[in-house]
Amino acid sequence: MPDPRDPYWQRRLRPLPIPVRPMPRELMISYLRRLANANRVDRPLLIRHIATDHAHHIGPLHTHDLALNRPALARLAILSGYPEAVLLAAISTRTLKTPGPEPLRDWIPLGGTGPTLLRPCSHCTARHGIRVPAIIQLEPGPPPICIRHRRTLVPYHYRSDRGNEQPLGAAPEIVTAAHRYKILRRRHRNTIGEAFAAAANITRLWGRGRVGHYRDKSEQINARWNARTEHLPHVPDTVIRYPETIALTSLFASAPTLMLTPTEDREAPSTMQFLLAVARCLDHPAPEQLLRPAHPLFRWAGGWGMPTWFWRNIQEPDRTIYRTLAQGSTQLNPRPARRDQIQ
Repeated sequence: MPDPRDPYWQRRLRPLPIPVRPMPRELMISYLRRLANANRVDRPLLIRHIATDHAHHIGPLHTHDLALNRPALARLAILSGYPEAVLLAAISTRTLKTPGPEPLRDWIPLGGTGPTLLRPCSHCTARHGIRVPAIIQLEPGPPPICIRHRRTLVPYHYRSDRGNEQPLGAAPEIVTAAHRYKILRRRHRNTIGEAFAAAANITRLWGRGRVGHYRDKSEQINARWNARTEHLPHVPDTVIRYPETIALTSLFASAPTLMLTPTEDREAPSTMQFLLAVARCLDHPAPEQLLRPAHPLFRWAGGWGMPTWFWRNIQEPDRTIYRTLAQGSTQLNPRPARRDQIQ
């Protein structure tokens, strides 16, 4: 029988009767809550058995996550019955750099700029037999969707009457973009973060659809997003714009100089070169719309403050690019001639 005078974190541990499988990208505090609930153990008491905290306080759920050092993670592996490698691969744990031998824990606040807290897919939780709601962590980049079951994920703080999971069968291009992002992350590890941030900023400004002082409903990309929203009325705007965001991410990751503006670097492309690359990347059905000085993409490309007659002052090769964009999508991506038309 352990000595009651010994601290909890110094006592010898044994596996709990009921093992609980961690969910992918689950918060550490969420996993400990489910582990304690399944074995009918008090959660603060379970945490005290894992590690010691010199602050002697328990962080509130939904606002703080628990970080463990390696000795504390080893004690959790004993209690859960899962090896450390399995826990590290599944749980979005923050490992403390504080060395042992004492198992230590710390409470890390989850600010507004941090990852998004979501409920896992209901189909995935039913598949694993999970009854206690879990909290998963979404890093910048992947959309809040379940790729396996093609459904959107709901923020954890939402009640059932505020939002439910939405099937994405009406917009399969969103799931395709999520698969494409995984490939891009493996191929362009050094530039994917900056490329996605730039692409998300462009689509966010573009999504506002403001040209002058009114909303430009005739803009073709905005019309594409509006049509997608009609089929998915309760899906966040970031998910609605995600296919175009990933298309731009692929463009910027493969050609990082496109993210530079002419005022930042001499190697940056001109405004016309940038607009042509984006129009081809997105297969814009009306690329002449990008030539409006008030267009968000035109402004982002360095055309802020240009007069409406800017085309009179541009030189080659920008003048040729301007004509290509002004002539519409038929000149943007010309179709190859058929064999019977070749003389």
